[in-house]
Amino acid sequence: MKKGFTLIELLVVVLIIGILAAIALPQYTKAVDRARASEAVLILKAMVDAQERYYLANGFYAKSIDDLDIDVPATTKNFTFGIESGTGRYVSATPVKFNGYSFEFHTDHGAPTTPLYHGARWCRATTSNEKAKSMCLSMGGKLSTRISHGTTTYYDLN
Repeated sequence: MKKGFTLIELLVVVLIIGILAAIALPQYTKAVDRARASEAVLILKAMVDAQERYYLANGFYAKSIDDLDIDVPATTKNFTFGIESGTGRYVSATPVKFNGYSFEFHTDHGAPTTPLYHGARWCRATTSNEKAKSMCLSMGGKLSTRISHGTTTYYDLN
C-alpha cells in the first residue's frame, strides 16, 4: 500500500487556503490602513497642541509646520500634513495615496464668527466613497450635525 495524498485531497487543501486568503487579505489591509490613520490622528493632536502653544506665545497661529515646536515632516510615507494657509486655525492630514478620506483638526481659538469650528476634530469622507465612510466610522467617527457639504461628509472624532 502506497502512502501519500491524492490529487483531489491536494486540490481541496489549495482551495481552502485560497478561500481563507481571500477573506483574510482585505481584513488585513483594512487593519493596516486603520493603524496608519491612527498614527496620523496622533500627529494631528500633537500639531494642534503645538499650534495652541504657539498662539499663547505669539498671539497668532503658525503658518508653517516648521514654526512649531515639534518635529513633523510635511509628508510621511503615508500622509501629507498641512496647516491652513490663511490663519493657521486648523491642521490636516491627507493620505499620500488619496482614497476618499482625510482629517481636519481645528484649534480652540478658531474664527470668532464660526464658533462651531472651535476644537472640532473631523474625518472627512467623499460622500460617494463607501470605503472612505467605513474608514471614518472605524476611527470612531459619528456623523456630524455641525457641518455638511454636498460632496463631503464630515464625521466628528471629538
